[in-house]
Parts: sequence; C-alpha cells; structure tokens
Amino acid sequence: MLNVSDDDNNAVEILRKGSATSTISTTSKRSEKLEMLTDPSKITVDESTYRGPHVTLPLTLLTVRNIIELYKSHKLLHVKYILLILRETREKLMLLPNISKASTSITKQITICGDLHGKLDDLFVIFHKNGLPSAENPYIFNVYINRGNHEDHIMNLRYGFVKEVMEKYKEHSAKVMKLFADIFGWLPLATVVNNKILVTHGGISNITDLAIIDKIDRHKYVSILKPPVWTRLIQIPSISWSGDRCWISYGVTLNLFLVVNQTRSEEEDVTLVLTLLNASLKT
Repeated sequence: MLNVSDDDNNAVEILRKGSATSTISTTSKRSEKLEMLTDPSKITVDESTYRGPHVTLPLTLLTVRNIIELYKSHKLLHVKYILLILRETREKLMLLPNISKASTSITKQITICGDLHGKLDDLFVIFHKNGLPSAENPYIFNVYINRGNHEDHIMNLRYGFVKEVMEKYKEHSAKVMKLFADIFGWLPLATVVNNKILVTHGGISNITDLAIIDKIDRHKYVSILKPPVWTRLIQIPSISWSGDRCWISYGVTLNLFLVVNQTRSEEEDVTLVLTLLNASLKT
C-alpha cells in the first residue's frame, strides 16, 4: 500500500497540463456504419424466454447489481442490452484523453487492479472486498481504464474471446465483436495518479515518450501484430504490452515517483490490487 499526496512540483509539464483529447471524427462513414449495424432499437426482447434484467440508460446502481448477479449465475444479458451498454461506453471513451489524470485529493484513495485474464470471479471478489466502483471509490480499470494487450483484435481471435462471443450471441456475435473492437481502440493508454505514479498495462521501455503518447490518435492502432504505418504509434505496444522491452521501473527520466505495471504472466494466479491513499508519502 502506498500513500501519496496530491502536490508534486517535479511532475513533467505534460502531466500538469493534462492530455489532449484524441481527434474524433463523428461524421465518418465507418462510424455511421457501425452505429447502424449495432443499433439496439432494432432488436426485440422475447419476454416469454428472457429472465434477465432490463436495462435503460443512465445505468442505476440497482441495475448494475442485477447484472452482476446475472453473471454470477452464469446467465447471459440480452444482446439488446449488451449493445446498449457498449455503445454508451464507446461514446464516453471517445471523449477521454490518451493519458488519464487521477487524483486522491477528493476521493482519498484509488485502487489499481491488475490483469484479470478473463477471471470474472476474481473481479467479483475484488468488488466484494473493496466495494463497487463509483466516483467516490474509483478503480484504475473502470473509472480510469487503460488499454492492455488483450484489447487487440488479433489477440481476441487467438485466445478465445471471439469464439466465446460467437457461442453466446450466435447470429448477433458479429455486431457485438465489431463494437468491442472499435471500443478497444478508444481506451486510454495510461493513467497518472497525483502527477507521481504512471500506471500502464505493460510498463515502459527505452522509447517511452509521454509527450508523443499524449498526442497520437490511439484509435488508429488496431493490433500489435499488425504494425501501423504511422511510426509514432509504436509507442502503444511500449506501454500496453509486457515483455522483453517493457518492465516496472522507477521513472527517473519521466520525472515520476513510480511506474506500476498492471499485467501478469499466464502462470501467475494473483491479480495486483493496490490501493493508493491520499496521506503521508513524502518524496
């Protein structure tokens, strides 16, 4: 557990100012086509067979709890509501910067969660012990969320996510996956807590440059296995993937106190859960 204060005069200028929001093309033909394809109003719910919760926006805490209980019982949320929630998520993510700024000055604490590797039960245990996410109880992976190596189209094909969606949502699986793929491209790339702690999924490397990361169009990056034409996007695998070129490091060259790596190896059976308190750490 680390205690961090909110003031840090040594933080780099880019972190003091906050990140620039990625350029958004709301009128693009691609976006319009996706919105038409995933329109939840075109899907009806068969009340005679569906026994799950009905979802309307904005989401209420009761609805969220009902969805959690549904998944605990290994049942499916209707595809209409999957699309509804995903589309709302996409709209929110499109407005976020590449590097999120988080502070403990108001909430007093922030919980950083590591890679779950798809273990939903682990997530439920974390929520049970630490409370559900909210503005007063923020986590870095929801209120603040970073893109990792599995938010990647080719990784989804290789490691079973596409197959799982196809098995569960049948004829609607293609539109669900297209929406997921687009959403993954809008996930922010890193989070900085109190201008001191850089949180990434993978780590940092000798090419990590926050000034570049701050300005790139993150949505253009589809997959680490499909190298981008725009060379500046090579910064993304530097912080989103763990491996030989990425590591946990004290960020001396970044003028930060600590860099937190959120990933884990396939063999590990422990998820990082780190609570940062706004209190007494002096650097």
